[in-house]
Amino acid sequence: MTVYAVLLAVQWANGVARPAVRRAVAQWDGRRIAVTVGLGALLAVLVCGAGVSSYGALAAAAGSLVGALILNSRAVMIALAN
Repeated sequence: MTVYAVLLAVQWANGVARPAVRRAVAQWDGRRIAVTVGLGALLAVLVCGAGVSSYGALAAAAGSLVGALILNSRAVMIALAN
């Protein structure tokens, strides 16, 4: 149940920020996009790797949530700044 709730939170974060991501990508330069996506991916892998042996699927879901929050919060900040 907890894994399902975390995955729903990931979907919510991705869905709510989708317009901001589209706008931010249209305005960003390639380097900024690469840094944001790379940071989100790196933190997602670190969270998943750190907890997968103890928490299994929950760690994978939490890693996905962290990655989604990094990417989407950055996109929202950029979209609101312009």
